[in-house]
Amino acid sequence: MSGTAAQPRSDQREMARLNVAKRVAEEMKDERLETYSEALLKITSRLVEKITFGRLRLRAFGVCVLIFFLVTACTSALSISASNSAAVKDIAAIFAFHCWGACVAVLQLRSSWFFANLLTDTLSTTIINSFCNPNDMRDVLTWLRRTFAKRRQFLFCLTASVLLTPLGLFGIFLAGHGEWINTGSILLSLTCWFLGATGWYFLIPAVSLSSRLRRYKLYLLDVDPANSQAIKAICSMMHAALLTSASIATLFTTGIFLIAPGDLRLQVSFSVVCAWGPLLFTMLYYQYSLATIIRKAKTQALLPLERFIATAQEEMRGGTAEIDGLTKLMDLHGRFSSTNNTALDWRGFITTVNTLLLPLLSFVVAKISAAD
Repeated sequence: MSGTAAQPRSDQREMARLNVAKRVAEEMKDERLETYSEALLKITSRLVEKITFGRLRLRAFGVCVLIFFLVTACTSALSISASNSAAVKDIAAIFAFHCWGACVAVLQLRSSWFFANLLTDTLSTTIINSFCNPNDMRDVLTWLRRTFAKRRQFLFCLTASVLLTPLGLFGIFLAGHGEWINTGSILLSLTCWFLGATGWYFLIPAVSLSSRLRRYKLYLLDVDPANSQAIKAICSMMHAALLTSASIATLFTTGIFLIAPGDLRLQVSFSVVCAWGPLLFTMLYYQYSLATIIRKAKTQALLPLERFIATAQEEMRGGTAEIDGLTKLMDLHGRFSSTNNTALDWRGFITTVNTLLLPLLSFVVAKISAAD
C-alpha cells in the first residue's frame, strides 16, 4: 500500500512543479520586460512623431538609423570645426572615424534587444521546465526582473561611458592622433560608450545565468548530461550571442586597423581590452560553469551505480550469471564515465574562430595599404 500511495503523491508533486513552471513562463512573457535601449528607441520615435506632427513614425530600425546620422553629423561637425587642418584627406579621416564609432555603438544598442529576447525566450521555453524545485523557478524570475530594472541598466551604461571615455581618448593620443581630441571626439566617446554598453549589459546576464544555474537542481539526462535539453538550450543561446558580439567586435577592430592606423602593439592592446578580451572571458566562463553543472550531474548519477557495483562485488560467489551481471554493470559505468564533461559545440567553436580571423584579414589589408 505504501508504494501505491507514494506513486500518486509523486505524480501530484510533478504536476505541481509543471504548473509552477507554466505560470512562471507566462509571467516572463506577459510582463514584457523591457530593455533600456527599447525605452530609448520608443522615446526617440515619439519625439520624432511630435516634431513632425504625426507625419513620420519610425520603427526601431529607422530610429537606429536616425541616431547613427545624428551622432555622426553632430560630433564630426564639432571635430572638423575644431580641426586646424583644412586638407580633404584629414577631414575625410575625421568623418570616417566618427562614422565608424557611431556605427559600432548603434549596432551594440540594437544587439541589447537581441540578447534580452534571447535570454527571456530561452528561460521561458526550455530552462524553466528543467528546474526540480518550484522555489528556484520563482528565484530566477526575481533575478530576471532585477536584471531588467531600467535604473540598473542606466547606471551600468553611465559608469561604462565615464570610465571608458578617458581610455579611448588616451588611445587616440598614443596612436599619434592627438589633434583629433576635441569637443566632438569627447562627445562621440561619451555617446558611443554609453550606447555600446547596452549590448554588453545583456551579454553579462546571459553568461551569469550558466553560473547561477549551478545553485539549482535541474532535471538532466543521467546517461549524458551534456546532451540534456537545458544544456543544449544554454549553448545555443550563448553561441548566438557570442557570434553577434564577435561580428560587432570585428567591425570595431577593423576600424582600429584601417581608420585610425598607429602603433601595432597599441592597436592590438586596445582591441583586446575593449573587445576580444571580454568576449574570450565570456566564452571561457560560461563553458566552465556548464562543465561544473555537467560534472555534478554525472557524479550524482554514477555514485548510486558505484555503490550497487560495490555491493554486488561483496555478495558475488563466483557464479557465471553474477560475473556476467557485474561485467554489464562495469560496462554501463564506463559508458556513463566516458560521456562529455563539457558542452563545447565544435561547429559553433569553428564558426567563432573563423569570425576571429577577420580582424587578422583587416590587419593584412591595412599593412598592404600602408606599404603602397
